[in-house]
Amino acid sequence: MYKKGVMKMESQRLYQQFRRTVEKSAWILILLIFIIEVIVAVLMINEQLLDVNQTPLEYSLSYVVLPTLINMECAAVYHYIEFKTTFSESKKNYFLILVFNTFCLSTSLVHNALPLISLSFILPIFLSAIFGNKRMTDRSFWLSFISYIITSSVGIYYTKQLTTMVYLNYTAGAILVCAGYLIAKNTIIYQKKNHDVLISFNERQKIMIEELKKDSLTQLYNHQTFYNELNEQIQKTRLNHQPLVLAIIDIDDFKRVNDTFGHVKGDKVLLELSNLMKAYKQDNMMLARYGGEEFCILFENTQLHDAYSFMEKMRLDFSHIEFAEMPSTRITFSVGLVELTSNADNAVSLVEKADLAMYQSKKEGKNKITVYQKNSA
Repeated sequence: MYKKGVMKMESQRLYQQFRRTVEKSAWILILLIFIIEVIVAVLMINEQLLDVNQTPLEYSLSYVVLPTLINMECAAVYHYIEFKTTFSESKKNYFLILVFNTFCLSTSLVHNALPLISLSFILPIFLSAIFGNKRMTDRSFWLSFISYIITSSVGIYYTKQLTTMVYLNYTAGAILVCAGYLIAKNTIIYQKKNHDVLISFNERQKIMIEELKKDSLTQLYNHQTFYNELNEQIQKTRLNHQPLVLAIIDIDDFKRVNDTFGHVKGDKVLLELSNLMKAYKQDNMMLARYGGEEFCILFENTQLHDAYSFMEKMRLDFSHIEFAEMPSTRITFSVGLVELTSNADNAVSLVEKADLAMYQSKKEGKNKITVYQKNSA
């Protein structure tokens, strides 16, 4: 859930950046359309191409000022919605599509004598595909298609000479708008499939990286991962002023087990201990196989006496496990416990102290827990 939430926030942030970039482009587009319309107006007036009943002022107001004001008003309203309102990201995405459709509609209506301009309705459809939302693209298509029908009808109404070619031009335009919609829809499908492939690849990569951190036999974290985690936890503990306890576990007389019953049986003992550790594991613990018959448990934010009680229960439970392949053989382990207290301690020195305490357990008869004391060195 947390990862999905982070991904959603990142997606929303990217869409926000995209919308604001498109908004800047919209202002540039408004300026370019205005310049083009001014040039066309100047040419129309100078070449005396205006209708008989139309004055230069009327033409300028209808074909330059009015469409520019409509476009600027739409862009200004969108700017307000983007920066000054708390509308959802989805509504802001929809409004961006609506703004671009309005640009296309106003431009096409003003220049209805040019059927080619009506093809601009493909732009809002393609724009909607960026957001990867099929429903949004469907709605954008119908909005663009209806707008295209309106402009086509107006264009046909004002065309002085209606020929078969005129109808063919507008029909071809409608087909291209539909084709643009199909391309946008397929683009969304491709994007989703590509996204799913990337997610799957990332998940597999994470699994592989996680596997490299683990011991192949016991599936506990390996020696290197243990040291990396221990170094991080030491820094975290000092920063947060929380207790940190390390336990080193060593199976007693493990060489005798291998020599007497073979390494396959010895591996079963290692697996039994690792499974017991996993069964006991809590959220504030890290389990690792240090090497050979040695294991580690790192207790985060845990008091020494609580770690001791935990290890004592595990020690007793392990000592009562019966191995069918090794009748009349009782297998135990010894433990060394150390708490991070000195500011001079690092990962290596902490492990050394836990080892000293564990060796003390061995000296005192094995199958017991020893807490590191300064005088025990």
